[in-house]
Amino acid sequence: MSSNKLCDDCRKKPAVIKAGFLNKKLCLDCYLSELEKKVKRNISALRIREVAQNVFVPLHPIFPLSSILLYRIVDRIERRFQKKAFLLVIENFWPTTSISVGLDNVYSFKLSESIMKTLLEKKKRGLVGYWRALRAVYIALTKSYHSAFIVMPGCSDFLAFLDLYSFITGVERSNENIPVTSFVSDEGPGVVNGFYGVPCREVVAAGYLFFKDNPPNFNQQELFLLTKTESIIYRMLLDAVKERSYEALINIEKTFLFMASSLEYKKCRYCRGASREDVCTFCKELEGKI
Repeated sequence: MSSNKLCDDCRKKPAVIKAGFLNKKLCLDCYLSELEKKVKRNISALRIREVAQNVFVPLHPIFPLSSILLYRIVDRIERRFQKKAFLLVIENFWPTTSISVGLDNVYSFKLSESIMKTLLEKKKRGLVGYWRALRAVYIALTKSYHSAFIVMPGCSDFLAFLDLYSFITGVERSNENIPVTSFVSDEGPGVVNGFYGVPCREVVAAGYLFFKDNPPNFNQQELFLLTKTESIIYRMLLDAVKERSYEALINIEKTFLFMASSLEYKKCRYCRGASREDVCTFCKELEGKI
């Protein structure tokens, strides 16, 4: 985007991001302010019955840079209520000693070899199972925290992609493209997609711009590697937009949502996603391990 155009909101700084959900061209500061409002609305949708004491944002292997951006936004929101957010780190993916992002609230844990083996096998088979299995692990490891909830780095295009992929491959509906995946309950922490309703290409653009001058410090210059998967997904979605197939995908997704509303889906005991049984197809291999 040309830097000659000024931000539609502040009229002072150059516009750097076109915010599709606002239909505006904004500077980074104004965009992040609007993004914070959106994340706050998504969190509020959980309808938490009591004040949550622990808010976790996973450093997710699929969206690491977006995860850190989301953490900073959520932590800023929480601090206004005299609370803090925790960055949830799986040391098998990111050794705590390798992460230096100016954070003082990192909750880290190490997974057993059997769980890691299952996750890596899920990853080879596709993103739907990998995403849901990881979410099940996050839920299991924060289950002991009373009235906690997890904010996942899920953005609208990727969530729609998960649902479409789930239908196309004939497995159970992933049921991701909704703001709330579960409520806080006795079953454990609630889960919400923090960037629900925000296009993925906007989230990653904000992440790149936000960290451009002061990127997170990962060992072995891993910043490029961290964003490689994100870049591939966003490039694919951007190509869909250019070919005007994006609108078709969203219309198909709305049709699927209508179709699924007439089906009797349960919630998976582990990942909280839609399932025909108490334990979904994606999480059966995790039974007895988490």
